[in-house]
Amino acid sequence: MNAEVKKKWLEYLRSGKYKQIKSRLSDSEGYCCLGVLCEAYKDTHKEGEWKTDDDDVTSFNLPGLEVKADSLPPTKVLNWLNGKETNEVFGLSNLSILESKYMPLYATWLNDHVGMPFEDIATIVENEYIPKYLIDKYPGLTHFISHLTDEERDQYIK
Repeated sequence: MNAEVKKKWLEYLRSGKYKQIKSRLSDSEGYCCLGVLCEAYKDTHKEGEWKTDDDDVTSFNLPGLEVKADSLPPTKVLNWLNGKETNEVFGLSNLSILESKYMPLYATWLNDHVGMPFEDIATIVENEYIPKYLIDKYPGLTHFISHLTDEERDQYIK
């Protein structure tokens, strides 16, 4: 991850300004962790807007790029976070926060399926490992951990 962008995203996640939701970038109730990333991008680059269509799908759109996707940011936003370019439609290779041989760890999975609040997601992103106390706090992490090699366990659990 780009260190400057990572720092900004962590600040936004920890700001207390954003109410957390699941399964969508944003809606009238709040934001998921990647929706908060879109807000950081918008404030930094002074571009991008939230658009809700007639089907109540809210997506983050950039100039010249309108996508009806309410669960993933545009590739340009993910490229900004990771400091690397991808031509994938949604930049899926840029979504993982911890890489493993068999199963990457995605912030969206922590947000939507583990039910982890922004502060704890920020802790994992910042440290680039999972503190042991979070494993006890969130049993849903055992699914990811069960797919780690022994070497990866040493690297990602501390």
